[in-house]
Amino acid sequence: EPKSTYELSWVSNAIAWSGALVWPLMLTVPLLLSSMYSPISYRQVFPESWYVYDTLSNCAPKPLGLVLGILAVAVGQVFVWIFFYLFKFGYLGTDPR
Repeated sequence: EPKSTYELSWVSNAIAWSGALVWPLMLTVPLLLSSMYSPISYRQVFPESWYVYDTLSNCAPKPLGLVLGILAVAVGQVFVWIFFYLFKFGYLGTDPR
């Protein structure tokens, strides 16, 4: 069953706005985490043992960077799933089936 014009225009507007918001939000999170004056500074969110690194010891690197990287990939995957769903069901151009 073909999608209505209203439904397609609403979806295309939502996709355009979400695409426009992805980059500012991706830049906002690291800035908020790195600011000393932010309510979600990494010093308040994560234990000190996760990020304080003694350069004189031969200890392994701290896990904070790894955890933040994995979380960033997980958040990115959510956007990929949403895009794929919209593409698969014909909200993005022609129906691929």
